[in-house]
Amino acid sequence: MLRLLALLVWFPLAAFAQSYPEPLSDTVNDYADLLPPEAEARVVATLQAAREETGVHIVLATIISQGDYGGDARFADFATGWLNAWGIGDASWNDGVLILVARDDREMRIVLGGGFDVIWDGRAQRVIDTAMLPAFRDDETMRAAWRMGCNRPLSDLRGPMLPKRR
Repeated sequence: MLRLLALLVWFPLAAFAQSYPEPLSDTVNDYADLLPPEAEARVVATLQAAREETGVHIVLATIISQGDYGGDARFADFATGWLNAWGIGDASWNDGVLILVARDDREMRIVLGGGFDVIWDGRAQRVIDTAMLPAFRDDETMRAAWRMGCNRPLSDLRGPMLPKRR
């Protein structure tokens, strides 16, 4: 009887679980197909250079909608769950960074691992506000936003926020 009760409680909770896709790469995961190949190549090169320079693992993921992955919670919680599910970053430093964009939801988030001081959340939000959102406000797609280059947002993030560990 106790097992039956446990199953009855567990099954409804399992139905609400988030499902995250398997990573396509350790740098860019463009599930929404927002980046043209040349822009994606530039982003990959920039993310790899940042990792070599700082030791910090940064991943960009684009999706059509959070709902495609069973997500109905706050986007920030969904993005944090994604960062943790993929295990981005060095576990001993807890220093991974996920840039997640949901096109149809018109949401984006830069999630920082718990190893970052809370002050850097504000810096990540400024990157979104000043470098990413303006392109969306002008009704441009992510293609246009990245056409101008991803160096601005990433250099803002990796400056003093991502010190060299090596």
